[in-house]
This record gives sequence, C-alpha cells and structure tokens, in this order.
Amino acid sequence: VILDATFSQEKYRIPFLEMASWQQVPFYVVELSADPLTIESRVRKKRPLSEADFEVYEKLQGSYQPPAQPTLKILTDQLSIEQQAQSVITHCKDMIQS
Repeated sequence: VILDATFSQEKYRIPFLEMASWQQVPFYVVELSADPLTIESRVRKKRPLSEADFEVYEKLQGSYQPPAQPTLKILTDQLSIEQQAQSVITHCKDMIQS
C-alpha cells in the first residue's frame, strides 16, 4: 500500500498500520521530500493525474505530522530514481532483518 501526501496526519495513517498488524504483514514508512523550490517547480508543471498545486502542498505542510514509526527519509532532489528505489529496497530488507 502506498499512501500519498494527503495522509499527512497520523490519524489517517493509523488504520493502515492497524490493518497491516491485523494481517501480520510488515508496515514500512518512506517519506519523500525535496527542497520547497524544487517541489514548487514540480507541481507547477501540468500533471494530468493530479489536481494538487503548490498551494495544496503548502496547506498540507501546515498540518503535517511526522510518522511515529521508523521512517526512511529520501530527498528526491538529491538522488536519482534508481538510488531512491535502492534505498527503499535496502530499508525494507534491513527492517525485515531487525
């Protein structure tokens, strides 16, 4: 399950954590972020599958609650997509082994 930025508050993420626990499957948190100027540049581009704009981003940032669970934080403006994917794979493997 992948949750996007609209799940920026813990109360919205808890049901998924509980479902994972109930199903006895792992629950991993990966937080993707970038410099605000990079984010603004990205969301100002026309994206056919999203209605969110920079103002929506700013609103979500204002009510953001960091996850309580261990979190892998990835700066998407500093790593290639391949490096980001490898970071997620490594994180999940490490979490399984711990």
